[in-house]
Amino acid sequence: MKTIPGPSPKISMKCCKRCFTLFEIVISMFLLCLISSLFIYKGWELINEHRYLSSCRLVQNEIYAAKLNALSFGHDFTFKFTPEGSKTKLFIECFDPPKLLKSRVNRNINLPNLRLEGEIIFYANGYFWPQDQIICRPIKGNSKPREISLVQIDRMKVKENVF
Repeated sequence: MKTIPGPSPKISMKCCKRCFTLFEIVISMFLLCLISSLFIYKGWELINEHRYLSSCRLVQNEIYAAKLNALSFGHDFTFKFTPEGSKTKLFIECFDPPKLLKSRVNRNINLPNLRLEGEIIFYANGYFWPQDQIICRPIKGNSKPREISLVQIDRMKVKENVF
């Protein structure tokens, strides 16, 4: 009976020494999961902060555009802010808008992670009612409230306030 020569014991020992053991793989996976869970926890805070800041910028841009359109086209614009759960809905209203503005008015805009209430009216003569600033507050997170001043809206400034 002939035996088929196989790998020598020295070669098989070298192969086993180069491989990871199951214990090392489990420990490395545990460490990766632990580190990624910490990043995910911090990531939710960053996502909420980003949603809040982008909502503030969107409100600021829409107000600026409405003020310019009110002056340019001679129409009154009304902004209605209504909170709904973890977001605020902004409804931009204009009665009998020109054809150029039909896509920008009489529509709802969702503003996630932003708390605003009330109504602002931009008149065709450049005045607005009832307030001279809007204070945007976040619904979630530790973000600071932001103030959008309607008087300085031409400069497009958003100031931070510490309350």
